Amino acid sequence: MFSLIDTDTARVLRALSLAGPTAADTLARRLQLREQRVRVILSGALDAGVVHAAAGLDTFYRVDAAALAAVVRQQCDDLLGVAA
Repeated sequence: MFSLIDTDTARVLRALSLAGPTAADTLARRLQLREQRVRVILSGALDAGVVHAAAGLDTFYRVDAAALAAVVRQQCDDLLGVAA
């Protein structure tokens, strides 16, 4: 399950939202994380619908702010035990 509680996930999404469309290897270098770790995070974010990818020579990822906000709300409600 995709979780925003993970520190690396939060860092990747923040960096991506600030930088705009960015490739995984670039994010890894900026954040000093292993590229494989960034790719795993981006894969989960894609599955959760909070990140979109545009493929070309390289794949560039971008945050869907509205989808991310919905996931944040849901995960906060789940964490606090708030019924939907």
